[in-house]
Amino acid sequence: MDVIACVGLGNMGGPFAASLMLKDLRLAKEAALAANATTPLGFAAVDVYSLFADSGHGGDDFSAIVRYLRDGAHAGATD
Repeated sequence: MDVIACVGLGNMGGPFAASLMLKDLRLAKEAALAANATTPLGFAAVDVYSLFADSGHGGDDFSAIVRYLRDGAHAGATD
């Protein structure tokens, strides 16, 4: 099964905006910190989605990050 096809290649204006995903990831990070839980992938996801949203993709469907990462749009970013 082609994962890229399954996520719809990040159709613009999709049903769940990347900015909303970032909000939820930040809430999960806060909860993890409060519980002293170790969630390195969750913390990394916050960083990646922050970069994605700050690059003008906050209104894109959250799945558009697949194309963003695959195409190297984040290359050269310092964060």
